[in-house]
Amino acid sequence: MLNVLAESPNDPSVLNFLVNGNVAQIPTLKTGLTIFKQLNSIVQSKMDDINEQYEALSSEVIDTEFKHLLQNVKQFSKEDSSQYGSSCGLMALKVIEFFSKYIDRAHLTDFEALKGLETLKTSNVEALATFDKGAGTLLGEIKKDLRKGEHKLYYCILDNALFKDVGGWQHPHYQGHPFVIEKTKADQFRIYQSYDSQYSLKSHLASELAEYPEALRSYGEFYPFMKGLQQLELATQWDASVNDVYKRCFGVDHKTFVGEKLKSDFFSMRFKSLVVHEDEVKAEQDAPIVEKGPTILDQINDLRRNFAPYEKNIKVGAAIGSSVTALALGSIFVVTQTLSKVGII
Repeated sequence: MLNVLAESPNDPSVLNFLVNGNVAQIPTLKTGLTIFKQLNSIVQSKMDDINEQYEALSSEVIDTEFKHLLQNVKQFSKEDSSQYGSSCGLMALKVIEFFSKYIDRAHLTDFEALKGLETLKTSNVEALATFDKGAGTLLGEIKKDLRKGEHKLYYCILDNALFKDVGGWQHPHYQGHPFVIEKTKADQFRIYQSYDSQYSLKSHLASELAEYPEALRSYGEFYPFMKGLQQLELATQWDASVNDVYKRCFGVDHKTFVGEKLKSDFFSMRFKSLVVHEDEVKAEQDAPIVEKGPTILDQINDLRRNFAPYEKNIKVGAAIGSSVTALALGSIFVVTQTLSKVGII
């Protein structure tokens, strides 16, 4: 009601409250509205600081593709702050969408299914059945991918679930958490994530850019993140140490969960890896347009037309046949020589 009153004081619901509400509550409402305005001002100031930091840090980025992505992130936040500003599932999918032009379309089918959901209630998403499971499995794949010179993305999602000791509607509920890991050809890593009501993708990238050049972590700097995921996967109770690991990985303090028992598969992580064929696509786009010369068939038809007036003469007809044969053989020889020069045969 405070929010509505601040934005639209003539809204019918506000007028109804003022007319039919308890008059004694109006001083409290005024105090609350003052506090709301102050909080709103503080939040806006913080957002301005983040935007300024983001602009300064992103302007120093050298990697052209990553710079392009950073520009897109600014656009994401403008589209609809309520949808893209903090919704971590949709923001992770936006990162995949940015790279999609470099990824085999057949590998993106499951992401289209995820994108159609308002919220990523991972327990009920059939598409995740095709994903690989386990932080240990993911770490194993990343280790195998080292020194292969491949550019890859790993879309990861921690399952959302209730705790084991359910205590009614007030019982805490873990919302799940999707994020994206990028591995460059040089075996450096970026982490893309946002967290509902905690931080946006933009603010997370700003903090990553402030800590790591180009937001790139070496494998040694990235490894503790993966080990943290494995520790969470093995946890049987959300104690202080688990809370600390979670905070280190995702920057969120869930101290209200401390003391809760966890299901054996509570931190059920699923992931899907995607190869980014950026160089191949760019090579196709930058390839020069080669004008095609006349084909062998075109040359034979031209020869036929030149001899057309003399077709009744048998000897000339034989000459045509010989000429066509010579032309065909000559063309084959030229093609063979060309292929040999470029090393194809």
